[in-house]
Amino acid sequence: MAEGRERLIQNSVVLLPGVGSSYKNGWRQLWKHFLMLLLIGIIYVLISSVSAVFNVGQGTGGTGAVVLSILSLAYSILLTNPIGYGFSFAYLKAARDDPLCNQK
Repeated sequence: MAEGRERLIQNSVVLLPGVGSSYKNGWRQLWKHFLMLLLIGIIYVLISSVSAVFNVGQGTGGTGAVVLSILSLAYSILLTNPIGYGFSFAYLKAARDDPLCNQK
C-alpha cells in the first residue's frame, strides 16, 4: 500500500496557486487532446451556424417568419443544445484526462 502511494506521489504534478500556473496546467491538460477537440469544435461551429440562417428571415414578418421561428426553435431544442452539451462534456473529459472516445 505504501509503495503505491509513493509511486503516485512521484508521478503527480505539484500545482502552485496563481493565475499563471492555473492557465499553464489547463493548457497542458487540453494540449494532449488538441486535434480531437479542434475537430469537435469545428463540427459544433458548423452545426450552430446553421441556426443563424433561421434568424435572417425573422425580421420580415408574415407567415414565413412564424414558420421560420418554429423551425429555429425546433432546431435549437433538438439539435444545437444537445450537441452543445456534448461539446462541453468533451472538454470536461479532456480536462480530466479521460479518453474522449472508446477505443477497443
